[in-house]
Amino acid sequence: MKKKRTKKSKSKISLGKILLNVVVPIVGSIFIYLVLHTENRYLLKEVDLLDQELGAIQNRLEIKIAEVQKLQSEDRIVKLAEERLGMVRIEQPLEQLFVSQEKINRIKKIVNSKYE
Repeated sequence: MKKKRTKKSKSKISLGKILLNVVVPIVGSIFIYLVLHTENRYLLKEVDLLDQELGAIQNRLEIKIAEVQKLQSEDRIVKLAEERLGMVRIEQPLEQLFVSQEKINRIKKIVNSKYE
């Protein structure tokens, strides 16, 4: 007896090829997208936390700058000098001395001759 050969339609495109060429790249692309999306969300949260930390540090810096300016104020320094050091602030200008340029030049010559 002869066996009848059943004709199988040999399709040039098999299910395995479709799976490898279409489905795997799509699934791979979705997986890569999800990984990158998750990483992006994590990095955005980290950026927000760092921005908050930066804001807090800037606030502390501004407070420190204000404290330094307060400590450097002329009124505070004068008050400390008067109270702690016993210094007296003179309200009138000190006496000014005027020396002619000729006298200055003579003194320079004398000093230079001594050190030559």
